[in-house]
Amino acid sequence: RVTGDALHLRRLVLNLLDNACKYNRPAGRVRCDLTVETDAAVLRVGNTGPGISAAVRERVFERFFRADASRPNTRGHGLGLALCWEIVELHGGRLSLAHTGGPDWTEFEVRLPSAAAK
Repeated sequence: RVTGDALHLRRLVLNLLDNACKYNRPAGRVRCDLTVETDAAVLRVGNTGPGISAAVRERVFERFFRADASRPNTRGHGLGLALCWEIVELHGGRLSLAHTGGPDWTEFEVRLPSAAAK
């Protein structure tokens, strides 16, 4: 269990899942794992999308940033990951780009302190 605003936490999960689906390759995979550690709940959302280039990894959580403006078929304004970042920060957690294994796997990790740890 974590302590937090249910609507904001729902938005966090939906944004991450939406991005994993939207930026996936055709017939690709999306994985969502939730694990419990001693002092945290850890959510990992990954996909088999095109990956995130090293040149832009540091910027993916910035407002209005779009990693690839040349993708005309994607909707949005570059606010999803920035909003996720703010939600996680407000809940005392950490959001990171945990893995971008080239073109085969990209994964974001959310760590939120458990209610017992507070």
